[in-house]
Amino acid sequence: MINWEERNRAKIPESYKEWLRFSGKCRIAGNIATFWGPNEFHSEYVPEGLVIIGEINGDGEVVCFSKNEGGFVRVFEGKTTEINDFACVLKEIIKLMDDKPILSQERYLEILQKIKEKRIGRKINKQAGTQQ
Repeated sequence: MINWEERNRAKIPESYKEWLRFSGKCRIAGNIATFWGPNEFHSEYVPEGLVIIGEINGDGEVVCFSKNEGGFVRVFEGKTTEINDFACVLKEIIKLMDDKPILSQERYLEILQKIKEKRIGRKINKQAGTQQ
């Protein structure tokens, strides 16, 4: 972290430093959120002065910190939303986890199909047993 700060002449916000000390690079609940360490920070496709530290939802939304103010910003489709500190970022992620279904839609449909197949199989077996 110190090397990154010296190379980039910017301070990593203290709340994110604490997170990095706790978790390092991490992925939260599949693709709900991913956060990187300093070696993976970048500033492509965001307004000048922002440093991307992670992604939310896997849909192009990124979490950044401001080199100048040290606050956090979410950027999605060109729109920025300021966030007080990294604890607030984590609270929003927890809210997203509560809103998201545990299973993907594909997995849900796959399970439904298996249930239907089992019911049909039981029905056929039951009918075969009563016809004997």
